[in-house]
Order: sequence, then C-alpha cells, then structure tokens
Amino acid sequence: MKKSVLVTGGTAKNAPAIAVLILNIKQINNHLVDDIIVFHDGISNSDQETINKIRPVQFRLYNYPGNTDDFKDVIKNYFSTMIFCKYECFNLLNEYSTVIWSDYDVIIRKDISELLIPVSSGFRMMPDIHNTVKSMFFPEINAEINNYNLNIPGICMPLFVFFDNMIKYNEYYEYCINQTNKYASFLYLPEQCIINLLLQDYNIKIEPIDFNIYCAHPKFGKITNSTKIIHAYAQPKFWNGLYNATWEKYYKKWRRMDGSKYVEYVKRDRFIINKLFNFIKKILKHIVGPVIYKRIKEVWILCCSKDNEDSMYKHSN
Repeated sequence: MKKSVLVTGGTAKNAPAIAVLILNIKQINNHLVDDIIVFHDGISNSDQETINKIRPVQFRLYNYPGNTDDFKDVIKNYFSTMIFCKYECFNLLNEYSTVIWSDYDVIIRKDISELLIPVSSGFRMMPDIHNTVKSMFFPEINAEINNYNLNIPGICMPLFVFFDNMIKYNEYYEYCINQTNKYASFLYLPEQCIINLLLQDYNIKIEPIDFNIYCAHPKFGKITNSTKIIHAYAQPKFWNGLYNATWEKYYKKWRRMDGSKYVEYVKRDRFIINKLFNFIKKILKHIVGPVIYKRIKEVWILCCSKDNEDSMYKHSN
C-alpha cells in the first residue's frame, strides 16, 4: 500500500532553513506523513546526518532535466533551477498516494492534516491573492502565447497536495518539462507559470487552499488564531532580516545540534537596528537633499556588512 510524503527542496546553503522546517514539523505535525523527502543540490553529509537525528529524511540530489540556456537571471541568480524540483511531486505519485509540498521559509503553527483528505481532481492548490497568471510571466509573453486566460488569479505554489487519483501524473510531469523549455525566456515566477498553463490545458478543477490561512505573511498578512502557516515569501526571510521568535528558537536548536551556520543569518540586534534605521530614513528623505541621503545609505551598507552586500539592507527598500 502506498504511503504519504512531505516534500521540500533547496540549495545546499539553505540547509539550516530546511532543518528548521523539519524541527517545526517534528513538534507540530510529526504524524502528518509517513516519509519526508528533501531535494537538494549538495547538502553536506554532516548536515544530512544531523537532520536525520531530528527524524528520518530521504535526501535526493536534483538536477533540472531540461534546457537551461534561455532562463533569465531571476531563475539563475534568485530562485536557482532547484525551483523546478516541485515537478518531481508528480513523479513521486508512482511511489506515494499523497504528496504534500511545503516551501522551507515558513512557520507551521497548527495541525494541517486536513489538507491530506483526498479530492476528486487529485489537486489541492492555492489561488494567489496577489498575482494573475499574466503577472507570473515577463510582459513579453503577451506576444507569444495564445488560447489561455492570463487575467484570472494565478495558482501559487508554496504549499500544495497531489493525490494519485489524478491518474495522468506521469504525463503531467513530461508536460511541465516540455513547457518549461518552450517558455523558458518568459518565466518570472517560473514553476508557477507552467502549472497554471497545465491546469488550463487539461481543464483541471483544483480544490482550493485558503491563502489567508496557509500563507499569511508575517509582516503584510493578517495573523489570527485561524492562521495555520506563516510564510515569509519574497524578501527578507526569517534568516536575513525578518525576525520571528519561533524560527529563532528552532534555528538555535539546530545550531546546538552542530548544524551548519546560516551564511545570511541576521541576529536580532541587527534586525532591530535595521528597523530603526528604516524609520529614520523615512524622515530623512523629507529633510535632507538627495546627495546627503545617498551618502547616508552608503555608510549604512558599509556598517552592516564586511563585504558591502548585506542582504538585510538590500531587500528592505
């Protein structure tokens, strides 16, 4: 009998955040699934061994199987081709009856087992409250694509569940690779673009996941007692300028286990200083000239980083 699995994935440098997710699941949703799979591009053996002390995890190396020549910088330098490991969730339906994906920049606050209740289409996915399908592509897509409704709300993919009753999961996987190759130069929110095309091409009716409950941003979203998942989408993240006490608790536990240090980790004192500076700069913009204000920002960057590229500042404007 097939089992259930939770899947996540990321680059080697994000091993600490992946570990935090596993610690979070262990405490809040330990019996959610039978297995956990992490797709990665080279997480160290040491970190793999340490994560397996939290609970057993399968680590699977991932290389995007398609052509990468036409990808824009947003994929190569921001997301990385690891973003396409989400397509592997279709393949995993050959092994598992239920596959739930979670991004690793989240805090899970409550039991989410209701998401694993099967649905007739085999797709439980999240309608985006911010983006249309069109806005997930670069604007040039308008001249290249036909027969799709690009103006409807898009489906976003920080959290989704696939069930093996969708039947054509192997065909869907091949579709995703082929369409990614075809539209490579137009992909802005890459894997989301392709999944939205798939849903229309196959006329798939998803079972919706509530964005406000399962994807509330810690800064811009409305966090209530009903909120089950806090998701630090965009920038900054919990580790580079967006402080979250729960995430810090898990990260400190990971470090006590001798897990690797987060290269971009920002301590709370720097986080508070950064917030104070952001408040001050709003005032400065109105009382000093552009030349002086520019110089103040340059000095701040030098103070915040040894290599003048502090990610906390870079993403706070």
